[in-house]
Amino acid sequence: MATGTGKTLLSAAIIKMFIRSNNADRVLFLVDRIELELQAYKHFKNYLEDDGIQSVIYKRNKNDWQNAKIVITTIQSLSYDNRFLKEFSPTDFQLIISDEAHRTISGNNRIIFEYFIGSKLGLTATPKDYLKGVNLDDADPRDIERRLLLSTYETFGCSDGIPTYRFSLEDAVKHVPPYLCMPKLLDARTDITTDLLSKQGWTYKFTNEDGDEEEDTFYKKDFMKKFVSNETNKKFIEAFFKHAKRDPISGEIGKTIFFCVSRFHCRIVTKMLNDEASKLFPEEYGKGSFFALQITSDITGSQDRTTRFANNDLNGHSSFNPDLRDYESSKTRVCVTVGMMTTGYDCPDILNVVLARPIFSPTDYIQIKGRGTRLHIFEYGDLPRVDKDNYFLFDFFANHQYFQEEYDYKQKIELPKESEASEGGGGTPTPDLNYTGSDEVKSIKEEDFGPTKIMKVDKEAFSKRFEDTTKEEVEKNPDLKKAVEQEDWSTLSSYVKEKVFNQPTEYWNLEKLLDWYEIDRRATLQEILMKIFLNGYKLKTRTDLADEYFEKFMSDAKLDGSKYNSAKRLFESYLLFDDIRKQMNDKNPDPNDARLGLYNLKVIGKDNIPVILNYIKDNVNINQFLPR
Repeated sequence: MATGTGKTLLSAAIIKMFIRSNNADRVLFLVDRIELELQAYKHFKNYLEDDGIQSVIYKRNKNDWQNAKIVITTIQSLSYDNRFLKEFSPTDFQLIISDEAHRTISGNNRIIFEYFIGSKLGLTATPKDYLKGVNLDDADPRDIERRLLLSTYETFGCSDGIPTYRFSLEDAVKHVPPYLCMPKLLDARTDITTDLLSKQGWTYKFTNEDGDEEEDTFYKKDFMKKFVSNETNKKFIEAFFKHAKRDPISGEIGKTIFFCVSRFHCRIVTKMLNDEASKLFPEEYGKGSFFALQITSDITGSQDRTTRFANNDLNGHSSFNPDLRDYESSKTRVCVTVGMMTTGYDCPDILNVVLARPIFSPTDYIQIKGRGTRLHIFEYGDLPRVDKDNYFLFDFFANHQYFQEEYDYKQKIELPKESEASEGGGGTPTPDLNYTGSDEVKSIKEEDFGPTKIMKVDKEAFSKRFEDTTKEEVEKNPDLKKAVEQEDWSTLSSYVKEKVFNQPTEYWNLEKLLDWYEIDRRATLQEILMKIFLNGYKLKTRTDLADEYFEKFMSDAKLDGSKYNSAKRLFESYLLFDDIRKQMNDKNPDPNDARLGLYNLKVIGKDNIPVILNYIKDNVNINQFLPR
């Protein structure tokens, strides 16, 4: 289920059903972080207390947890010193629910999940398929064992890669009324980050101790590690203050989560944010500002701070607008973190999510941007209520472009390193270069997303599962195998429409697939099947298809090569634009229409124009070019 679509509420409904039907007497609810314990406890208390279903947090009730119906705990509390073996029996819980299942019960923690006998439910927005792209015949058995333990699908008996139930981001934003909102992307790049993001990298030339010229080259992964540039961070901060989405009631900077490279980077960014806030709003914040706070595991009280930020009382209530006494929004506006406020953090009134770091994992990217998707109503007294309809996603490292254009979604997932740290170094690094030169914002490009425009990173899982399911159907059906071998796409297409489309697990259909594959025309299911089964086959856009037909025309018609460009302009404009087609059919072209141009018609000549139009009418199905 997509982030923000109510996994905890669904859990509460399932728990209530199990208890009321006597299928469970007690439920274990597993989370992977301390702040999620309290968050779940509050939700269950709100949802279930009136039904007499009591919840407790295990670490606070170690001596009397048996009196509760729901026991909430981190997986770490159970794993410490094998506490789950010493203090619990396998039959203590009849329903075990793993929240954020891609993290909670993976790896060695899976033994805890399997220790308890009972029904088991896993909830996550980003399941991990560690067997994807792995050749099981050639892989190291130890490698396979680790992958099996880490795979979310394998843990819950979904070895085919299809979850028991799925509710996607697209489902949530297309629902009427919508359950989630989408971002406005602000792709902001400085001169330096533009080079860091390129294949060539950013090169710094310098003179060494011997007087010789040398150069070092850095890439996006080196930022604030091997290469430090406070001027670049300063430009991030300035761009944020200039373009941040404001609270619609108070007019101040909307609540924001700022994601950084490391704890060291967090310290720098937090200070810069507070300095800039004091400079821009001296009366509202002044010196010693708490406009921004660092939220990392090395800061005492960080867990409590995340809760207070969600509850809108971090450092008290907002006092930005003196006319709004006790307006329920946090005085601290920005939390600066690395990884603490990603998975499962629930704060609906977030209006800005800032990526001041490169991201390499699609799971991390989905979880981080998911912090802004929850809906919220801003209200105060008699003022008009304002619905949150989007949030701003500041992307300083072209993460969207990376997952849209460069990331290979079919590659196998690398196994996590045993000593991998989630928040980077806390101490001051010793970089190869501490750059003190200038940097400027090069560009800021805005892009809106919504029900009809979904990011590829959110689409990929859907199309992959359709491809995998279709291949499995072919593999187990000799007639379908033969159809693929003979490229009989009509037979395969009929089978898919009847047996695969509109099934209750996924509800695939042609319109959804055209959306997921980003096809701008009314392509057929047969074309999609050709993409799946024919190596190198590319789904053609309207322009691709027009190019293909034009090249065939030139080959068949033997038109004078000097007329090539003008003929192509007429041929493709006729196919792609309804109004151009009408103009030409009526023999009344608009001489001022730049898409066609009077010059091109003159070059083609009045004798050749009918040749082109008649060829199209005789050989091209115009319906293929109708836009969706």
